[in-house]
Amino acid sequence: DGREELVLTCQGCDDGATVRFESRSATFRGHRAALRLARELGVGDNKIPIVLERRPGKLDTIELVVPVEFRVRGDTTDLAKNPPAIKIIAQAVKGSAVVIDGKAAPLGADGTATLSVDVSRALTGPDAVQRTLEHRVPYAVTPPGGSPKQGDVTVRIGITPLVLQAPGESIVIDTPTFVLAGRTAKNGVVTVEGRPITVD
Repeated sequence: DGREELVLTCQGCDDGATVRFESRSATFRGHRAALRLARELGVGDNKIPIVLERRPGKLDTIELVVPVEFRVRGDTTDLAKNPPAIKIIAQAVKGSAVVIDGKAAPLGADGTATLSVDVSRALTGPDAVQRTLEHRVPYAVTPPGGSPKQGDVTVRIGITPLVLQAPGESIVIDTPTFVLAGRTAKNGVVTVEGRPITVD
């Protein structure tokens, strides 16, 4: 569901033992606890000091090192651009080889690689019904000295409907103004050449 958690196993922890990291805590059941994290871990080695309470009042601090080799995610901020696009952004440890959608994507100095995918065809054309843009992009990340890790990023977002009823597809006018009319989603925002058009 987009939230990160650490799944911890402790054979010496009975049911009811607790573990805490920063503002979050979890309780062991069957020697296992799922600790929700308040923030995203960074790419690389993350040092996490957890506080373990096996019995009431008996606290131990244990420092875990949790490695995160890479992250790959979709980004929809470029959908408003012309042409509209989605971005696949990969972050990986230095020296990793990244392939997105079958294309090599070299890491920048900050450890990030980006691939832009044009989705104009999926978003162009009149439609009175809200549709869903769903685009799946395969990736492979090979950490230094490791084996390739493969997966898919799926970007799914609703497409706002827009149908122009006037003027037609081709029209010649001899007046300084013309009527533009159509239908879109309620509370939608429509612009023409950068000018906002009122939507009732």
